[in-house]
Amino acid sequence: MKYCLFFAVFSFCSTKVMSQSLFKVIEVSRSDVYSSQIEGDTINKYFRIVLAEDALGSSAAYPIVLPENADTLKAIAELLTYEGDTKLCVFPIRNYNRARSQIFLGGDKNYSLQVEALFIINQLVYKEPFNYSSYPILVDKKTNKIDCINGKVIYKAYEAYRNWYKELMRKGIGYIRNESIMPLDGSGVKWY
Repeated sequence: MKYCLFFAVFSFCSTKVMSQSLFKVIEVSRSDVYSSQIEGDTINKYFRIVLAEDALGSSAAYPIVLPENADTLKAIAELLTYEGDTKLCVFPIRNYNRARSQIFLGGDKNYSLQVEALFIINQLVYKEPFNYSSYPILVDKKTNKIDCINGKVIYKAYEAYRNWYKELMRKGIGYIRNESIMPLDGSGVKWY
């Protein structure tokens, strides 16, 4: 009887641990992230995706680094569930690749958590993620239409990331990295 009770408790705890989220969304004021508000931006609510173990959301913005014992494939699967989350990310649109002189001339200043989730996936998989995705902006290659909050371009990007994730599951993360198989390959979508 003792062994049955122990096994039941162990099984419950193991299942609970395995189903825990690696990430969470927290609300953050831009003045908490920057010494002052972005000009003309005092009414919006902002959020960010942080590691669940980071109780205060105090970890550095990017790149996000998983704890050594975290499962990268599980993290990617979880980040793909953010599709449709159009809450605004606390970080404004900017270039995260210091070696690149490209400038964004669009009028958008914000991007959504669903775009941030894809941006984070790149950081979890690639050694130099900002060479692949300098800006958290998605672009339709045919029309040059830009989406950073919501829209068809983001929907197509999620579809491409889900297909890429299936290949990642089959072939492994080492193969994806070595062969430089990028999530948006063949999708008609690119990072800005």
